[in-house]
Amino acid sequence: MYIDDKLAEGYVMVCDGGGEQHSFLVRNLSLSVQCPSCGKVELSVDLATDFVMRQSDVTPQPMARLDRQVVGS
Repeated sequence: MYIDDKLAEGYVMVCDGGGEQHSFLVRNLSLSVQCPSCGKVELSVDLATDFVMRQSDVTPQPMARLDRQVVGS
């Protein structure tokens, strides 16, 4: 499942569950999105991250490791 587009009415979702591709509209993203046709569930944070990454065409970079320093020792 993925977000195909953002419209004024909501998000156009595309799902490939159940062996065929179908789309539906979601007004708002809550914690998760469930396909009304096949019941497949995805976390909204994963869907939104994928959508933004596809729109910006940015390659994710690993986060830098931060070393903790004790202040006042």
